[in-house]
Amino acid sequence: MKEIEIDENNKKATISFTKKIYFIEAVIKTINNFREFCDVTLAETDDSIQITIEPKSNTLPLTEIANEFCNHVLNESKNTYDDSQKVI
Repeated sequence: MKEIEIDENNKKATISFTKKIYFIEAVIKTINNFREFCDVTLAETDDSIQITIEPKSNTLPLTEIANEFCNHVLNESKNTYDDSQKVI
């Protein structure tokens, strides 16, 4: 499960991912892919991964960026899971 909070006034989106579904490696890969056009910070607890996204340009739609970030994390989590299931 994930939660998205959009703060249009401060041009920030905060997303919390549960570690039951999402891998920290997937979040880090996604952060690295988004750094070109967003500042992203990460915080971690025992149960969740929280990131804050701030677009570097005011013309980027915050809600769309947050949703795309989530899509990328989900895809990377799937890839990480698939890779962990391979037998060498």
